[in-house]
Amino acid sequence: MNLTTEYSVWFIPLCLLVGVAYGAILYYRNTRDELPASLKRWLFALRTVAVSFIVFLLLGPMIKNAAHKNVKPVIAIATDASLSMNNALNPQQRQQLFDDIKKLDETLSSRFDVQYLAFGSTVLNQPCDSFYMPSTNMGNLFDVIDAQYKHSNLGAVIVISDGINNEGKDPLYAATPIETSIYTVGVGDTTQIMDLSIANVVYNKNTYKGNHFPIQIMLQGEMASGAKTNLLIKHNDRILEERPVNINGNRFFHTQVFYIKADSAGLYRYRLEFVPIENEANSYNNYKEIAIEVLDRKQSALIVAGAPHPDVGMLQGILEKASFRVESCLSTRVNHAAVKDFDIVILHSLPSLRDQADALLKTCSEMNIPILFIMGNNTNFSQFNALQTGLAITQQSNLKEHAVPVLNRSFSLFLQDNSTADDYSQLPPLIAPFGDYKMANSASVLFYQKIGSVETNYPLVAFNNTLTGRYGFICGEGIWRWRLDAARRTGNSNAVENLITKSVQLLISDDKNKRFKVYCEKEYTSYDRVMVRAELYNQARELTTEEEVTFDIRDEQGNDYNYVFGVERNNYKLDAGNFPSGVYQWRASVKIGVESFAEQGTFTVLSSDLELEQTTANHRLLMNLAELHDGAFFPLPDINQLTDALQQRTDLKPVRISVTDYFSLINLAWLLFVLLAMLFAEWFLRKFFGSY
Repeated sequence: MNLTTEYSVWFIPLCLLVGVAYGAILYYRNTRDELPASLKRWLFALRTVAVSFIVFLLLGPMIKNAAHKNVKPVIAIATDASLSMNNALNPQQRQQLFDDIKKLDETLSSRFDVQYLAFGSTVLNQPCDSFYMPSTNMGNLFDVIDAQYKHSNLGAVIVISDGINNEGKDPLYAATPIETSIYTVGVGDTTQIMDLSIANVVYNKNTYKGNHFPIQIMLQGEMASGAKTNLLIKHNDRILEERPVNINGNRFFHTQVFYIKADSAGLYRYRLEFVPIENEANSYNNYKEIAIEVLDRKQSALIVAGAPHPDVGMLQGILEKASFRVESCLSTRVNHAAVKDFDIVILHSLPSLRDQADALLKTCSEMNIPILFIMGNNTNFSQFNALQTGLAITQQSNLKEHAVPVLNRSFSLFLQDNSTADDYSQLPPLIAPFGDYKMANSASVLFYQKIGSVETNYPLVAFNNTLTGRYGFICGEGIWRWRLDAARRTGNSNAVENLITKSVQLLISDDKNKRFKVYCEKEYTSYDRVMVRAELYNQARELTTEEEVTFDIRDEQGNDYNYVFGVERNNYKLDAGNFPSGVYQWRASVKIGVESFAEQGTFTVLSSDLELEQTTANHRLLMNLAELHDGAFFPLPDINQLTDALQQRTDLKPVRISVTDYFSLINLAWLLFVLLAMLFAEWFLRKFFGSY
């Protein structure tokens, strides 16, 4: 234990000097004071000590206490809290499982620090006491464990689950950073049952009026050889098409493609359905619902590159999947006369040192066509800065940086899915120019740059509306890696594709002068909460939240649901809760002064029973996890053997750590009373002996 201060200890003599000077001026400068010399010395001492200590407290003195303690190894018990566990266990088995976990805790707690996690669609730091979560994301569990226990004495992880994983990244991949043993306990029945299911559906979420759009359905059958059924496509309980399906093996895979005509614009919900067969154990996976938006006009994008690059092919593929008409070419082959027919122009590494693209930029400016700039190795930043887009980059010596995206949580120009927002930081870095970045105040940053371990305020992806045009910026090349990495980690690239599509749609939609904006997703599932945001601007174009904003929802039966937005910082936010499957119309309205504003739209809610689609336990996944991480797999009846396995681990030992505590002296209440007592004693003695 020792004493330290926020400022240099060389100030301590100065504190004493201030106290001595104060006391000397008070008692020795006044020669007419007739106090006895001995009393004057005592009064001088009291005043000197009190003033010196008060000045000393201004230095922020703290008591530093260093202690050592032993930290037990942590055993993290993660229990699957999803609905499929409810189906795998009867009430007696559920209670027995909770009793076994409690007994496991009592046995291990003398040697280990037992901590609990409950996982499913999310991860909670608490014991599991019921099975209610609508999906299982085991990959998210291992991400949380890696972040939460990275710098602690983690001895082992115990995962109690049926092994059914229906959301997020592959658990085997997600568990790779875990450097400790993983023990698994298998719950449920692995016996294969007779079952038909719709394994996957491939379709475009957008199409255009008059088109025949394809829906590709992948069918799967288990232990149903010789069975016959029908596959139906329904809209509003009306059968659009029906086809017979003959199951010709115990492991049956088949693909059917339907072509549906889009007769009119709007948001449509379709139900794809198998007719259940006799003795089929699980019929919940016999159907899927999809939503497709039919648009009046096909949007178009022109991608122009200074040189061939894989970014161009990636962008073209994503936009075509989103039903854009896309053309791509090199800058030397642009048909300038046709540029006016496009809704957006994407420039890759342009303007460049070899091609300033003056004619193309002039056409976009004259026709008010939005531009998305992608900065590449050959971008001419002097020419780019002269465009006055709201972003200026002063590159230093043609140097590059590897910039990882960091999501700006306050970005509000379009909604971000909370389940994927944290995944953005795991995307590969873009090759960004090294230099000084200056953004206009009107710009909105979606991603900032993280260089190494340092998060900067430099934009990586941003947007800006100016008097001369609408601009988007991707300050680096290599976004093609994002799509591949997302597909590798999570099994699909939907998050990256949605990000690119929303960014392009944001630039195309010219709502610069709108004073009331509402952000509502087009599609939800039955277990998603309908989250909506809104922005309201006054006549000075300043965000305001002083007015009441209403939000009305109408379902297909004509029932109305009325809400009022809450306020979150400078925006409005509404959590409307969960809705059953269906198509819903919404209308948001507000009155500011004598002016009234309203926005309206449509969203669809799709039925989703992920936990009911697969009911056969997947213990193979749990076995692989244990094998890859030096652990062991135990069926649920043998869970008590897990205690012996952990108790026999001689390598799991406590760690001795040093803990340093700081306590500020100014927080000691008794010091205040001591100082007051000293000052009161000095004042009383002076008055008692007649001094003023």
